[in-house]
Amino acid sequence: MVDSSWDNGGGSAPVRSGGFPVWMKVALVLGLAAAVLVAVAIGTVQRRTREIGPVVAQVARDLSTDEGARGFLKQHPETLEEDDTEAVFLQRLGSWRARFGAPPQGASVSKERLRAMPRPFGWRAYLKGEGEAWLGVLAVGKALHVFPAINASERGRLTLHMEKAWKRALAEMALEAGRSLQDDASARQLYRENPALAERFPSEAAFLEEATRLRTSLKGLQLKAVVLAPNEVSTEVRGTPFGYRVVLRVRLEGGQRLRVVWNRDRLGDIGLE
Repeated sequence: MVDSSWDNGGGSAPVRSGGFPVWMKVALVLGLAAAVLVAVAIGTVQRRTREIGPVVAQVARDLSTDEGARGFLKQHPETLEEDDTEAVFLQRLGSWRARFGAPPQGASVSKERLRAMPRPFGWRAYLKGEGEAWLGVLAVGKALHVFPAINASERGRLTLHMEKAWKRALAEMALEAGRSLQDDASARQLYRENPALAERFPSEAAFLEEATRLRTSLKGLQLKAVVLAPNEVSTEVRGTPFGYRVVLRVRLEGGQRLRVVWNRDRLGDIGLE
């Protein structure tokens, strides 16, 4: 006779001979879910790379001549840095072209030459040329920034330059949102153009009430320069296979910080800390 004195009488059904215990079933389900998420993430990256390739190839072709580069700058003046001029940019491109070689001629770019990855509000890509020359391309919304690198030293700084430009672009988006709170008409338009704000402010009236409360502190915001010192801006990014959550903070006069939150590239919150 089997001793069952350990049984507390709880009504759990015994596991059938040959069946899987509950913990194993849970582990299998979690493992399968993780595999699905990884597959989704990989598929998303591969799809985005196929989409990004033709854009990067066209940018490289535009920059391969002075005429094409001037046309690119007319469409994307944001690619010039603070102290840059068109003449300085074209001179730098001349040195880069001599090292980079011929740009891709077709719409597609081989995976050996292109490295691309998504970023909130866009992507960044690295296109390999001849020798140690590279071209960095950063997309933020409709804006495009280019970073020619002629040697290994400049290649090593590409990511830093691209991250700085990305942060500055987000800071400008945050400042623009802050400026929209200066009057009720602009605040109302901001709320209506960003439906995700309803998750934080359930009604337009609630959002306008918050905008009124913040207005005094944001009074000087519209006069603030677009170019900010690195210690005046901080970003926090959390990524999932389904999108990003970005929190950006801009230091204001007086020590307060404007805090702007985007979920999956949608404005979700704005306030002061």
